[in-house]
Amino acid sequence: MNNLYKTRAERATEGVEIIRKLRDLGVSMEDPYLIAAKNVINTWIKEGETMKESIEFPRYGRRLDMVLPKKKTHAATAAFKIVDEETRKQLEWAAHGRE
Repeated sequence: MNNLYKTRAERATEGVEIIRKLRDLGVSMEDPYLIAAKNVINTWIKEGETMKESIEFPRYGRRLDMVLPKKKTHAATAAFKIVDEETRKQLEWAAHGRE
């Protein structure tokens, strides 16, 4: 096995940590956007390829930007960024029918 790439267990550990931090920030585990983020993380864990994904969380006025790398030299990152007021209003309007 190549020691350059993360194992499935290492990816799972990093993915669980991202979800735990979102939960600690008050995001509901039933939130449809958190479920979408979990699906992205699960795909990364299974496939092992680098993934970059942005998911809007209109209820919170934020966007989750994730970088999920395959190489051990880079940690998985997730930034729960505040979006500007105009973008937040557009997201709330667009998401209103999804929830």
